[in-house]
Formats: sequence, structure tokens, C-alpha cells
Amino acid sequence: MEKIYAVANPMWYADTFIFSYMEDFGCYVYVKVNHANKIEEIGINLEQRMHNTKFEDMDKNEASRLQKSIFNRIGKEYWWGLYKQHYRNNYGN
Repeated sequence: MEKIYAVANPMWYADTFIFSYMEDFGCYVYVKVNHANKIEEIGINLEQRMHNTKFEDMDKNEASRLQKSIFNRIGKEYWWGLYKQHYRNNYGN
């Protein structure tokens, strides 16, 4: 896995997106946490979730140790399950 970044949610600054590029999927996967660092959302394709904001245009920082720990709790098997579901929903079988 690549570097892990964090960016404030542009719609609600109390929320943070923690994300990393996953080469297996060819996109950024993310975990959205609230102000208390509780996971609210886990997803595939951060750029689409952030309304097609490109990675280069995001005001991102390297994730803190706590944020990296939260992100790394998600196992590779779970990411694959989400990716398969995302692919089925958006591209058919």
C-alpha cells in the first residue's frame, strides 16, 4: 500500500477522509471518520466521492499515527469485497 493521507471533508470540516492509493484497484480507497475518530464510511474511489476532485488538487496532509492505525484496521479482504461490489454496481457483471 502507498502512503496514507488525510484531508478535511470540504462539506463538513469536522469529518476527515483518510485515504491511500491501491494499485490493485487503480483508485484511492478511503475511510471517513468524524471528529471523535469513529468510522462513518468506508469506500472505493475517493475522487468520485469528493465530486471528481483530482488527487493533485486536494489539500492533503500525511495521516497522523492514529489515522494510519484506523485506516490499517481495514483488511485487504474487506477492500476486495467493496471493490467487487463497486464494480458490479457501476459496470455490471
